[in-house]
Amino acid sequence: MRPGDRFDRYVIERVLGEGGMATVYLGRHETLQSAHALKVLRVDVPEIKRRLMAEGRVQSGIRHPNVVAVTDILDTQQGVALVMEFVDGPALDEYQDGRPLPVDEALELFRGIVLGVGEAHRVGVVHRDLKTANVLLHHTSNAGVIPKVTDFGLVKVFESSGTKSGVTMGTPEYMSPEQVRDSAKVDPRSDLWSLGVILYEMLTGDVPFDGDDMLEIYNAIAKARFVPLRELCPEAPRWVDQLVSDLLVVDPDARIQNAEEILARLDRPASTPVAPSSPPSADVLPLSSSFPATLALALVGAGFMFLALGGVMLALLFANTPAVPASREVVLAVTGLPEGTERVVRVDG
Repeated sequence: MRPGDRFDRYVIERVLGEGGMATVYLGRHETLQSAHALKVLRVDVPEIKRRLMAEGRVQSGIRHPNVVAVTDILDTQQGVALVMEFVDGPALDEYQDGRPLPVDEALELFRGIVLGVGEAHRVGVVHRDLKTANVLLHHTSNAGVIPKVTDFGLVKVFESSGTKSGVTMGTPEYMSPEQVRDSAKVDPRSDLWSLGVILYEMLTGDVPFDGDDMLEIYNAIAKARFVPLRELCPEAPRWVDQLVSDLLVVDPDARIQNAEEILARLDRPASTPVAPSSPPSADVLPLSSSFPATLALALVGAGFMFLALGGVMLALLFANTPAVPASREVVLAVTGLPEGTERVVRVDG
């Protein structure tokens, strides 16, 4: 679609991002004149359509200032689209651009991310693909920024009945050990591991687990082998170093157990030099002068296959919009899922 074209009730203004299966447009409601992001599916595949609509339903049920809102699902002769809140800032990884953030800025942004993830967990959703590329930064009217978690195309709706087996996806550098080993063991604590990776990356400019190939990354994750935070960020307080260490614990039972515990650690006494404030609804951080004004919303897909961990795993390679460095994502296919015990959805783009 081109500027001026219409998609249902929305007039297209420009492309915000493009992925392997969907394009994200800035659209304006023809009556209300309100701006929205439209994630429009480009492929006519029933299963992909079902997954996109499932993504929209899940994300629309998470109502929080630190989560990108989905306001509608359009299923028309023109195609299928999610209507989302328009976020006018970049993704966190684009904003950071490989550089460490100041400790106080990183902690304030992190607190907002934890609030959004905690709300998802409260309503029974595990994100499974938390990373800096899936956090968008929204400008506020008072020259601040609110971090917003997005891309719930890879969620697990966890249920008390448990899961025998299923399909797991994720970006290798951010995946928890249990997500690598066995999808049946993934619960909200897996997202907490990913939050530890995000905090480490914000403070150091790099992820704690990296390698030349995915098996090397997985080996580092399985052993929780990483350079201690304070070696790369000596200005970080010891309690922040301990927070990262307590999130990046291989055994989920020995890890921090919930988002509330992370927030309790962040809400330090006033005597702690970098303790963030605690706004009632969403965390707002003053913008630095280097804050870009672009938006990264889409994922670009490419695929490959590999053999590991005693079975054949199908790996799909995704990246964000062209302005964002490529990220590797993997799919592990497991059989034997009883009907109705787990729903796992993923949409590229």
